[in-house]
Amino acid sequence: MSRVDNNSSLYLMTAAGGLFSVDLLWSPANNYVYKTSLYNHLADSYIKNSDLEAAETILDTILNMLDQQNEEAFIQLSNLYKQSEEMDKFINIQADYYDLILYDDIKRLKVEEELIQSIDLRWINSFHLEQDYFTDLNENLILIGRCEDRYGCRLSAFRKNSPVKVWEININTEACLGLSAIDNSLLFIGKQLDYNHAETYSLYNYNINSGDKKWSTLLQDTSLSINVGRIYGYKSLYIIDYYGENNRYISAVDDNTGTVEWRVELDYDRLLRVKNIELINYDSLIIVPLAEHLLAVNLFSGKKIWMLIN
Repeated sequence: MSRVDNNSSLYLMTAAGGLFSVDLLWSPANNYVYKTSLYNHLADSYIKNSDLEAAETILDTILNMLDQQNEEAFIQLSNLYKQSEEMDKFINIQADYYDLILYDDIKRLKVEEELIQSIDLRWINSFHLEQDYFTDLNENLILIGRCEDRYGCRLSAFRKNSPVKVWEININTEACLGLSAIDNSLLFIGKQLDYNHAETYSLYNYNINSGDKKWSTLLQDTSLSINVGRIYGYKSLYIIDYYGENNRYISAVDDNTGTVEWRVELDYDRLLRVKNIELINYDSLIIVPLAEHLLAVNLFSGKKIWMLIN
């Protein structure tokens, strides 16, 4: 036996005398409880019972496995880290949440106010696109930059104690490799394509304080890609340690004129390419750590002086 009441409920009676009610208006969209909602409520219960470790595990599960953009989990985890005074984790989760609500001005300002009050944040400058480069230029300036195919690279310098942009430059290169700040110079290897679509690599030198170009010089003209280990400033020379497809190179460039003074070609070593060991400057020598020996070359001529074999 059955009966429908107001087209919303269905009543069923069984032969054994049981009575059941079915809600005909039930639908998953209106009645389904999402797993993330259950987990957030569970985390809230753990927090109220001072079980912060269990709450952190639940909230991490939401953000890492269920919903990487779950706003409620971000807020709960942020409050949890602040309550437990884990400020490094607090800053990291606030930064992640900031990226999530970057285009919501009201929520973004609340995050900025929270960070200013909690960690003595000085300023925030938002970028619409992820940046490829970030480095200290000196005690007053920091550098950020981004490179895009066919559009070149844009580098910008900001004051550390305010969001003031000091200078910005656009460079016709596909990448800025080995970005380094040495004394008053910003140095990097710029990658370009020549008219034959072969890759060329030049060393660029820009003034740190003004962004003005000092000089650039062709370092490597080749169809093979290179990987820059590091750029050093030794006396009146810039020393560039970099790898090609099959060889390792060390080049010396005059810091005033950009003239390439010498280049040494070394055997390729896969291990050292992965974990490059820094060069050592001792008087007029550059000591190069290699896989099974040390090599010393003259700083000003590149001439090999001695080799120490283990």
